[in-house]
Amino acid sequence: MDNTTHLIRIPNMENHNCFGCSTENQFGLHLQFFTDGEHILAFPEVPPHLCGWENIIHGGITATILDEIMGWSVLYLLKKFPMTKTMTVDYLKPLYIGEKLKVVGSVIHIQTDREARIRGELYNQNQELCARAEGIFATFPPKVLQKMGVVRPEMAAEFERIIQQRER
Repeated sequence: MDNTTHLIRIPNMENHNCFGCSTENQFGLHLQFFTDGEHILAFPEVPPHLCGWENIIHGGITATILDEIMGWSVLYLLKKFPMTKTMTVDYLKPLYIGEKLKVVGSVIHIQTDREARIRGELYNQNQELCARAEGIFATFPPKVLQKMGVVRPEMAAEFERIIQQRER
């Protein structure tokens, strides 16, 4: 399931403490992202401290994984900073702690130059679709968020580093 030989690894952004993707957040998911050029993928394994009932992944963690893959879809595929405006999650089957999962993000529709509809799908180790989400994301060029004081210059530089990899 996690055969990434045909995928391109996307470097994580450094110098932040994001619960979803930072390697610096000791309690986080430490998601690592890949692309096939059209989709963003990750292969998380959720640790036991993030369970809901017994050994089932907490629904909020499921939503977080989906939000993160959709956000990285905007970041990498659209080359803009994402901010979630709306998000709807459908929980179809339970997801279990310790399973090797696959999450896929894709752009459904670019609505305007500042807004896009994005999809996330989360599969269990048997390749069964267990949760899916759709969201509307506000999309911003890094310079706009930097002017607003939302993104530090270092974060904008990290973004540029990731985008440059896409253009190679």
